[in-house]
Amino acid sequence: MGDTYPVGCRYSDKVVFPEFFEGHPDLFNVRYQTETGVYEASEGPDSVHLSWGHEEYIYSVVKDGLPGGALSMHRFHTFYEDMIARYLPQTLRF
Repeated sequence: MGDTYPVGCRYSDKVVFPEFFEGHPDLFNVRYQTETGVYEASEGPDSVHLSWGHEEYIYSVVKDGLPGGALSMHRFHTFYEDMIARYLPQTLRF
């Protein structure tokens, strides 16, 4: 992971500067401290809310002009290893 991370679930120690989560109110919400948090395990990445960063900004700018696979590869590039198998075929067709 990098500077973008999913919200509503346990933070990863792979997030850039994880020490900044110390004292964050979400750390005291039991529901947010599990691997899946507020999400169902079967929902998939398109249902996950991400912190606002450069990935989400660019996604919001180009979401009406690119196919889903290309959007997802950009939006989730922080999680690239997990996403490549899912979205690469769609993007190559673009």
